[in-house]
Amino acid sequence: MQSILPRIKLLRYRVFLSVTSAGVHLRQGTLAELSWLLGESIRERVAQGGETRRWRRAVTPWEESGWVRAVMGSRRRFPVWPEIRWPVDTIILFLPRKRFYGQGELLSFEIKLMGEHADHSFFLEYILPALESLGYTRVPWRKRASYLLWGHFDVRHVYVARGLRWEPLVQDGEADLRARPQPDQWMDGWPLEPPPGRSFSAIRWTRPFVTEDMVSRARPAKPVPPTLSTLLAASVERLAGLLTAGDVAALWQELSPDEQADLMDAVEQARSVAVSRHTLQAKRRLRGAPVNLEGEQAFAEQIPPAIIPYLELGSILHIGRYLHFGYGTFRLLE
Repeated sequence: MQSILPRIKLLRYRVFLSVTSAGVHLRQGTLAELSWLLGESIRERVAQGGETRRWRRAVTPWEESGWVRAVMGSRRRFPVWPEIRWPVDTIILFLPRKRFYGQGELLSFEIKLMGEHADHSFFLEYILPALESLGYTRVPWRKRASYLLWGHFDVRHVYVARGLRWEPLVQDGEADLRARPQPDQWMDGWPLEPPPGRSFSAIRWTRPFVTEDMVSRARPAKPVPPTLSTLLAASVERLAGLLTAGDVAALWQELSPDEQADLMDAVEQARSVAVSRHTLQAKRRLRGAPVNLEGEQAFAEQIPPAIIPYLELGSILHIGRYLHFGYGTFRLLE
């Protein structure tokens, strides 16, 4: 794996918003609204540079699904969120700690830029101005608009990841324009290998894992935890999607003979590790969110060390469906 790590381009930003109104309510649909509003704002800004066609295709699925009509109040039922893929591979990891934030309180989320187009200039020139604009622009598409997040916040702080550390990029609303984060600094000191003396035998889904069959379900089915083989395969497929346009065979050829042997060994070991128990629960599609599984799952024995680096990468890069919305990330548990 060491041979392909330098090719993984990733920029991670942690954004802190300060509420400027008496208070705002967050719902499950707030994440979808953030994606659509950001996408529309970026499309308008990109149009000035002549790249409007790619961004028009990127945000069109919202309208085609009927979600925009629903959020504006002309439909009672919310359709399932569409699969969104921006021209720049972007993940919005939205993990609010509560549903109501009062004036002056900070709420945070993470934005990840991935792939060959991951570049700090895109964040600085498009995403940050779009966020700032959403902070003072009212979106009157529902009653009680005063409790919506949009139009009621300031971008207070932004940090960029360097390995496990977060370095300041925006402090008290002032951006450091001299900073030049690089798309390879995410791995500085990142512990992909398991620390000596520690072993892992369970995972907690920080954001749900969505598979193909879950997307087509009208109602939640009985939770079935993914096997270790499924998680390993999904992590490898995610790597292939970023590095070789989804061609797993091409990714295999880029590994050294020793790395190929290690991966084959990991595949064989994964088949022998069963899921022993889980607390996964299937959630309903609130405001169009896809059916998903949340909770923890434990394995009958410790996860083989050869598999850990691939799972660590999978948790950072996200696996499964609906990656744009931050789905498919987890934590390894001892």
